[in-house]
Amino acid sequence: MYKRFFNLQRNPFEITPDPRFLFSTKQHNEALASLYYGVKRRKGFVVLTGEVGTGKTMLVRCLLQILRQANVAYAYVFNPRLTAVEFLQYVAGDLQLPTSGKSKSDLLLSISSYAISRYQKGFTTVLVVDEAHHLSADVLEEIRLLTNLETYCRFCSSGSQN
Repeated sequence: MYKRFFNLQRNPFEITPDPRFLFSTKQHNEALASLYYGVKRRKGFVVLTGEVGTGKTMLVRCLLQILRQANVAYAYVFNPRLTAVEFLQYVAGDLQLPTSGKSKSDLLLSISSYAISRYQKGFTTVLVVDEAHHLSADVLEEIRLLTNLETYCRFCSSGSQN
């Protein structure tokens, strides 16, 4: 109906948000700029909140496109209803790291080695969690503990400058 009436080539109302159909408002542009600034400046946690249907997932998809173009590695968790180990398996897998038969400690070592190696080369690695309000306390704690890696990397880089 929309395609024919508006002479569109594609259906603009699919279940999965398509960044090509973003109707960018001033607020959307500011939110996307804030997300990207937080990533590029390595600000740690960056949170985007808003009412249902305001375009949060669409902005995340736009951010992921920008990150791909900027050579920023990321793990994108779109369904956070996972156990702590499943979450780490998912993150490692999304970063293209081997996960088969790995214990929690193996997964943590793989993720940390990967992130530190990229950091030492001047690259950024990001974890993006959509629908984060559905995270269990255990997974939220795993994410918090992963931020210790960021502190370690900053300490290493400031230590190596002396």
